[in-house]
Formats: sequence, C-alpha cells, structure tokens
Amino acid sequence: MEEPGYYGVDGALAAVGANKVAVPADEEGFHLEAALQRSGNARLALLTPSRNYPMGYTLSLARRLALLNWAREQDAWIIEDDYDSEFRFDGPPLTSLQGLSGGERVIYMGTFSRILHPSIRLGYLVLPEVLTEPFSQVRAYVDGGLSSLPQIALADFMASGDFASHVRRMRKLYQQRRDILNTLAEQRFGDQLLRVESDGGMHSTFIFRDDLNISDRDLAAAAQARGWGYGHYLIFIPPAKGRRES
Repeated sequence: MEEPGYYGVDGALAAVGANKVAVPADEEGFHLEAALQRSGNARLALLTPSRNYPMGYTLSLARRLALLNWAREQDAWIIEDDYDSEFRFDGPPLTSLQGLSGGERVIYMGTFSRILHPSIRLGYLVLPEVLTEPFSQVRAYVDGGLSSLPQIALADFMASGDFASHVRRMRKLYQQRRDILNTLAEQRFGDQLLRVESDGGMHSTFIFRDDLNISDRDLAAAAQARGWGYGHYLIFIPPAKGRRES
C-alpha cells in the first residue's frame, strides 16, 4: 500500500489476516522498486493510481506498466481504487491500470459517493472473469444486498446522458474552486506553505516550508478547537525532513 495513503482500509486487511507493507509514494506515485525491497513475495498491491490521498500524486505511465508487468510475472493482483479520477483538470484523461491490463490481474473499484452524493451508497467492481464467481459467492455471505431503486435511477441517469453532463459541470466547478483556493493560499500563506502540484482532485495539499519551526500537532489541535475537523478535510503534514505522524 501507498504511504501516505488511505488508512480506512486497515481494518479490512486485518480482518483477513493480511500483512500491510507501507510503500513510499513520490511525485510519480507508488514506488514498485521500494515495494519489492520491502516485500519481494507480495501477492497484492492496493493503490490509487489516479490520485494518491492525501498527497495528490498521480502514478506515471512508466510505473503503471512496470506494476502490470510485476503482477503478470508474479501471478499477483492489483486493486485499483480509482479515487478522484473524474476530477482530472490538467492534461488528457488517464488510462486506468485495468484498461492497460486488458482486464487481467487488476480489480478495479470505484464509488459514486463523490461524483453524486455520499448517501447514495453505491459502488462497483470491474473484475477479471476468473474472479466473478468467487466474488459473487463471498458477496452473498457478507452483503445483504442493496435497494434496486437507487440502482435503477442511476442507470436511467446514465442512459439519458445527464450523468455525463453532470460530471462535466462538476469538473468545471471544482476546477474553479481549486484555482481560487490555491491563489488565495499563495497570497496569504506563500511564505509559510508550499503547494504540492497536482493535476486534479477535490482537495489541495500544502506542506510547511523547511525553515519554519511549526508543530503540526499544535496546528491540528487549534483547527479542531475551531471546529475544523475531518469534515473540512484538513490534514497537516510537516516537512519531509523529520516528518512526524499527526
């Protein structure tokens, strides 16, 4: 898994007895060579190629191809969480790992929580054919099923073309909001913060400049005292040198 990455999956990994191996992510995303040094016999890679959370890195094409080659050679699997892929503002659309693989070795997953609304509670998997039957059997044990009405409504929304129009409108709106946020942050905090370059997404990431003596823990506590918590997606990340968990 990427480090930093989304920690919400830790419970699911622990429940099946998996050993999590944290792998550094840099400006090109998931670092396969570092992963193999830490766990050469790994059977599964879980990552967000379109946009790492929280840093916003995008997996480069060279690393995508290397990762797919590893999965084929080692008979391993890749879980591709296509996080924030709808909100790519700069550059052409990205080709998913699932698309590059020809449908093999990649379990592609996504959700409509961000593009529509969290309360819709609909997600999806695109599976290699060999996995469809075992996944269906497992789902029968762990999932009581979803109401058909939201699924039918979403299918009609897509078939009418309105879903694609909605995505285009939201992409434009969120790009405008991102640009305004980044401009204001540069104007007001340019001497304190450095923005991490990113080509899209629904959040911006900033790190403290190396020459500042700032406690990320104190800032996080102050933000929480003002009511700025998880709902506002505030994450304080200290400089790379001497980085501390917060």
